[in-house]
Amino acid sequence: MAERHQTFLRRAAGEERPWTNDEILERYPFTNVFRVYDRTTQYILRHVINKGSQDLHESCFRVILFRMFNKIETWKYLKEQIGELTWADFDVYTYEKVLEANLPKQLKRFRYLKDAHGWLRLFPSMGDFTALQLILDLNMLPHFNWSENEWVALGPGSKACVHKIFGPGVRSHELDAIQWLHATQDEHFSRLGIPVSRRPRLCQSRRPGVTMVDLEHSLCECEKYSRAKHPEIKGKRAMVAKHAFVPDPRRPTADLPLNWLKGPPRAVKLTHPPPVYAAGGKVEWEIFRIVAETTAPDARTPHYVLRWTGYGPDDDTCQPEMDLVEQATDVLKSWRSMKERILTRIYDYQVLSSNQLKQRKSHMVDVPDAPYLW
Repeated sequence: MAERHQTFLRRAAGEERPWTNDEILERYPFTNVFRVYDRTTQYILRHVINKGSQDLHESCFRVILFRMFNKIETWKYLKEQIGELTWADFDVYTYEKVLEANLPKQLKRFRYLKDAHGWLRLFPSMGDFTALQLILDLNMLPHFNWSENEWVALGPGSKACVHKIFGPGVRSHELDAIQWLHATQDEHFSRLGIPVSRRPRLCQSRRPGVTMVDLEHSLCECEKYSRAKHPEIKGKRAMVAKHAFVPDPRRPTADLPLNWLKGPPRAVKLTHPPPVYAAGGKVEWEIFRIVAETTAPDARTPHYVLRWTGYGPDDDTCQPEMDLVEQATDVLKSWRSMKERILTRIYDYQVLSSNQLKQRKSHMVDVPDAPYLW
């Protein structure tokens, strides 16, 4: 991880290749330790976020629009054909129906990255990875400042790496393992003889080391690296990469969101209230809200991630639906009502789009072939 970041710094400084003595890093393509320095994220920051109106709705619209196709060439093509891509000139009815009536302000309500992610997961086709990438892109806007040190959604690559590090006994506890690695990263850098000066560091306003988000991001690449370095440690995949590393001749950029340069977000103050002792000496804790809905691998009924009053994401628990039916009916009703509103708006949009498409078919004309950009 440390050497991969040093490789990036050498490239960004304009040094000539080779940028590392590590044969594996030199031979195969690996993403950066810090997600913000990856090519597509840098493009989003430079050309999608920083260019155009900085209004909350306009900037959110551009980020969401880009992530719909997630391709730089498509964004360029749209701008060439349409001009400035703005919410004001977009179909407001369609936009609001898809995004549950004012998505930007809805997201502003959440204190934690985990909460915003859980809410986005309610939308159809929004899986863990898609929702996480969108939330992380939005977090580069000046309107949001969620901490990336408290939680992260794990992808298959990072889970596979955790399994290789800790063994099969860590299954279903992968997030706990990553939280431990994050909390003890200084010890591991020291154990490996990596001085503070060579440890990954985002900028001078941040302490050396990586966030939970960047650690998960890096573990995916560590798993890929291990296939070449330690082929005897078997995993689901054996191939390191489909092709060799061919560097872009252009020097990589290293821009950062301006609000990140001011330092990390302030931690939310928590009260940690004691439990209430109900009749018969039964201990009860107050549920603040449902954070996310999930289905346990070994269960057929929905499970809910619960936030407890006065506590943060670290103390969230995952409870089966039956627990809420018996003890927190109002909380469950509120969650279901919000979910139903979202799905209703999505359905209304689909009906609208279908009708518009039927009307447009009668006016379709042949157009010249264009590059396939999607």
